[in-house]
Amino acid sequence: MLYHDLFDIEATGSAGNKIGYYELDVTNIATSIYTTALWRYKTSSATIKAKIELIFTAGTQTILDESDSTTWAHGHTTVTAAKTLDKIRLYANQDTGHVYYDFALICQGIGTFPQWHVLQPELPNRYADIEIPGRVGDITQYLGMRSPTIRLEGPMDTSTAWGTPDGEYLYRLFHEAHTDPWQWFTSDLINCKVTPRAFSLKQEAGSGYQRLWTATFQLYSLSSGSETTWSDLQWLGL
Repeated sequence: MLYHDLFDIEATGSAGNKIGYYELDVTNIATSIYTTALWRYKTSSATIKAKIELIFTAGTQTILDESDSTTWAHGHTTVTAAKTLDKIRLYANQDTGHVYYDFALICQGIGTFPQWHVLQPELPNRYADIEIPGRVGDITQYLGMRSPTIRLEGPMDTSTAWGTPDGEYLYRLFHEAHTDPWQWFTSDLINCKVTPRAFSLKQEAGSGYQRLWTATFQLYSLSSGSETTWSDLQWLGL
């Protein structure tokens, strides 16, 4: 593991049609329940290739064909139905170098926010302003960056896309956080692993909406965003 967060496969053998992989035993996951695969990876050059393969108790599925990207790339696909997933293989193929995997996730599905009117990422820095007697002005000391937050808010009508009762899926997302270390969040402004921090619903008389909702998420990372493997703003998924 690299920075406690990234899985780094280094290929050191001779180049040319080489295949190497790490195999993770996940033991009997039913794809009728866990129907979706997501991943995020990066390669150290355009000549070394990432690849992800699912090993079922009967058969296999390649969910990421041999690919390269020197910036972080993510994707998703549907897992073959009615199978029992036994192992996940992460590859570093074709050349010497590194393939970095942020995650390879098997989950129940991808949810969307049917209605929203505010998406607001916030990147708060941490400073200390040291007061010195007799000095004109404070001494400012940079103390690092707080984990970025993402705030979403909008109206909620009676559409079944919110679940039953209205807001069911958001309630579950926040209530069941104790079973999930993080969620994957994608948007036009930021793409990153997050933890759900706060969710609220309210009704306003005369608003014309049954419910108004607000949800707050915080970026999840075991590594510092200043690590060179993240390459500047890619820690934030930009």
